[in-house]
Amino acid sequence: MLSAVKRSVKTPALRGGALHPREQVLAAVNARGFATSPYIEETVIPTYHFQDSLPKLPVPKLEDTLERYKYFAQPVVSEATFDTTSKLCDSFLNGEGKALQEELVAKDKAKYSSFISEPWFDMYLKSRDPLMINVNPQLTFNDAPDSSRMDQASRAATLVTSSARFYRTLKDEKLSPDIFHTKPKDSETDRYKTLMKWIPRKFAFYGSYYYGAFPLDMSQYGRLFSSTRIPKNGKDELVTYEPSESRHVIVQRGSEFYKLYVLNEDGSIKDYGEIKSQIEGILARPLNNSSPAVGVLTSMERNAWASAREELVASPVNKQSIHDIDSALFALCLDDEGATTHDDLNRLMLHGKGRNRWFDKSFQLIVAANGKAAVNFEHAWGDGVAVLRYFNMVFNDSNSLATDTDPSAPKSQEMNPLQFDLSDSLCKIIGDAGSEADRFISSLELFTLESDLISRRFCKENKLGADGYLQMSFQLAHEKLHGKTVPTYESASTSGFKHGRTETIRSATPEAASFAKLFVEGSASKEAKAAALKKAITKHGEITKDALLGKGMDRHMFALRTLAEEKGKTLDIFTDETYQTMNKIILSTSTLASPALLAGGFGPVNQDCYGIGYGINDEAFRVGVASYYRGSKEFVDAVEESAREMRDVIV
Repeated sequence: MLSAVKRSVKTPALRGGALHPREQVLAAVNARGFATSPYIEETVIPTYHFQDSLPKLPVPKLEDTLERYKYFAQPVVSEATFDTTSKLCDSFLNGEGKALQEELVAKDKAKYSSFISEPWFDMYLKSRDPLMINVNPQLTFNDAPDSSRMDQASRAATLVTSSARFYRTLKDEKLSPDIFHTKPKDSETDRYKTLMKWIPRKFAFYGSYYYGAFPLDMSQYGRLFSSTRIPKNGKDELVTYEPSESRHVIVQRGSEFYKLYVLNEDGSIKDYGEIKSQIEGILARPLNNSSPAVGVLTSMERNAWASAREELVASPVNKQSIHDIDSALFALCLDDEGATTHDDLNRLMLHGKGRNRWFDKSFQLIVAANGKAAVNFEHAWGDGVAVLRYFNMVFNDSNSLATDTDPSAPKSQEMNPLQFDLSDSLCKIIGDAGSEADRFISSLELFTLESDLISRRFCKENKLGADGYLQMSFQLAHEKLHGKTVPTYESASTSGFKHGRTETIRSATPEAASFAKLFVEGSASKEAKAAALKKAITKHGEITKDALLGKGMDRHMFALRTLAEEKGKTLDIFTDETYQTMNKIILSTSTLASPALLAGGFGPVNQDCYGIGYGINDEAFRVGVASYYRGSKEFVDAVEESAREMRDVIV
C-alpha cells in the first residue's frame, strides 16, 4: 500500500518468543529480590491472534451519510446556503454519488482492510505542512512517584529501559491483545484466555464476541518502533527497519546526536546500569547549542525538507548519520531546560525550541532537565491507540523497575556521537529553518485551565455524560466569545474494525447550538436551560456511539471525494460553501484518560482554530487551549464561566 516500507521481521534470536541464554539466567530473581524478565508482561493469547478475524469497517449507505451531512451542516451555515446544499445532496445521491458509492463498495469488497485506510495514509503523507505543531501531538507523563528517579539521567534511563522491555514484549508477541471488555467478569478470566488461545485465528473474534469482549485492531503497533517518516517531494514515505538494523536509540542533546545501544547483538536488553551510565556520560559533556542544529530541519515544510535532505545525504558521512537516526528504535531528547507550569510543559513537549527534536521519528521520548517527561509522536503512521498503550505500560514499568546496580561493576560511558559534514549551503538552510521555527513557535498562544467545576463524579451523580458535558462547555464558550456555532472535531477511534483509524464526532449539533444560544440569551428559566443542556449531552452520546461503530459521515465523504479526484472529477457537492465550511474546523478537540497522563497538547489545524486538549477525573477537569493568537486566555476564561453557569442549572 505504501512504497518503500520495509517490514519488520524477527531475527532468529527473537523468533518464537524464546529467551536468550543470557536472559534465562537473568530471568531468575536476583539477589536483591527483583525479577529481571525482558518482558513487561507475558500474554496467554498471542498478540495478533484476532487480526485475521476482525470485522471490516462498514461502508455506510450513501443516503444515510448525506442525511447526517445535512444534519451537522444545519447549525453552521446560513439557511440559504443550507437550502443549496440540500439540493446538491439530492442531485449527488441520484447522480455521480451513486456511481462513486458503487465503486467504493466494490473496491472495499476486494480486500480485507478498511475503505479509509489507504486514502487516510495518503492524506497525511501528502500534506506539506511542517510536522512541528501542525501534526505531532504530545503526551506528558505524570512524575515518578519515587522522587529519587526524577533526576534527568535516572528518569531517562528508567523510561528507555522500560521502552526496550515493551519493545521486546511486542516483538516476541508477549503483549496481550487490545480488547474492549463489556463483561469483564466473564472475559478477564483464565478460562476465557485459554479458550481464545486455542480458537483458530480466522474465528477468534467471534469466540471473543460471545464473551462480550471486543478485540481491537493492532496493525499500527508494527510502526511504533524502528520507524520514521521520510520527506519526499509531493508525498512522504513511512519506513520501518528490521531488528538487525535497530538495536539502538538516538539521543539528542543540544545540537549533538549520540547512538546509544540498548539491545545486545543477540537481541537481549542491556542492563539498566549500563544504559544509565551512558546517559550520564552524555549529560556530563559540555552542552553544545552553538553548532548547526540538524534536527531543526525536521520542522521545515515537507518539500523544502525533502530537498534539504537530498543535499544532506549526498555526503557519505551524513548519509550514515541519517541512517542511524532513521533506523533507531526511537529518539530520546535530553532537554537542557526544565518546565513546571502546565503551559510551559505543553510548550516544551509540543515543540521546545524546534532544534533538539527529530519530528520525523515514530515517537520521541523527551526528558527535561528536571525529570519531567513526555512522548511526542508523528501522526501519519497511527493514532493514539498504540501510543497510549505504550505510554501506560512504560510509565508503570519504569516506576517499578529494579534500579539497584552493582557498585563494583565497571561503568560504561561508551558514546557514539554522530558526525555531520555540513557545507555552507546546508548551514544556511539550517539557520533559515531555525529562524522560521522561532517565528512559528512565537505565533502560538497557549493557556491552561484547571477547575473542579466539572468532574467525573459530578457528572455521574447527575447522570450526565462527562465528555458531552465538557464538549458543551466548549460550545457555550465559543458562543459567548463569537456569537455563533462553528464546525467542531472530536476524535473517535474505529480500532474495533480491521485497519480502523478515526471518525469525527461533530459536537456542534443542532441540539448543542440551541443549548448555547438559550444560555447566552439569558431569558429562559433554569429548568429550560437544564433541559436544553441535558438534551445536547444526550445527543452527543448518541453521535459518539455512531462514530465508534463506523456510522459517522466524515470519512465516507472523504473517501468519495478522493475517488472522484482520482478520476479527475470536480463535483459541486465538494466545492460547495457548506463543504468548505464544514472542513475548516474551528474547535479541534481531543481527550485521553490515563493515570499515567499529566496532560496532552497539540496545535491548531488552521489559523482560525482553537486546539483544545482536555481531560477529566473524579475531582476536576483540565483544558489546554492553543491558538494563533485568537485569544486562548479568553477562551479558557469563557470555558470556566460556562462551566459555572452549567453547574448552576444542574444543582
